[in-house]
Amino acid sequence: MLTCAVDGYPEPTVTWTRNEVALEAGEKYSFNDDGSEMTLMDVTKLDEGDYACIAKNKAGESEKELSLRVFVKPKITYIVNQSTSEMVDQVTLTCEALGDPTPTISWSSGERVFTEGEQVR
Repeated sequence: MLTCAVDGYPEPTVTWTRNEVALEAGEKYSFNDDGSEMTLMDVTKLDEGDYACIAKNKAGESEKELSLRVFVKPKITYIVNQSTSEMVDQVTLTCEALGDPTPTISWSSGERVFTEGEQVR
């Protein structure tokens, strides 16, 4: 929920914009009775952007802007499942993940956490 506290006489009407395009109530956005609170439904990375709250009355208008950043939880996108291997000099395990901010990947076995570049025997 984004909140815009407004005051004025006569009481101002409040509108919201995203990237300079007016927003309307619907499946994505809802507003309280006076428009001072906007709720975004099912927020995704695509909702990132510049939002503005605009208050207007006969005396004029006032605008405040904010930038919304949406974080995305990490998701493992690729992992090589090599649970058994013949006796060889080296086995490489690979894991890739996406997220915002970029996730870090750590490897562990039991309670032991391995550091980058560490070789296990």
